[in-house]
Amino acid sequence: VAATLAQSSGWGLNLAFNRVSAKGSYQEVNDEAFNPMSLPFSDRFWMVDAALSYRLPGRMGEFLLGAMNLTDQRGFQYLEMDPLNPRFAPQRYVYSKVLIKF
Repeated sequence: VAATLAQSSGWGLNLAFNRVSAKGSYQEVNDEAFNPMSLPFSDRFWMVDAALSYRLPGRMGEFLLGAMNLTDQRGFQYLEMDPLNPRFAPQRYVYSKVLIKF
């Protein structure tokens, strides 16, 4: 569930709540015996992300300050399809972004 609140003055607030229920198994191969082992996992957790933004006059750009994983949920078991670009931050993560349009 996500919501965005925006004012005509240029300020905005983004909130996102994600409930994740993950279940599956990892395949681990023993190098000596070449026997694959299936290691099951199951986990449920909440992720909360928030961002505060300010749009420049004339829509010439935007400043954004945000945080991912506000609850600082750690140790969850979630199989990422793209480990270099994770969907959920493994710990609290604060970021800023500047967009300039011309």
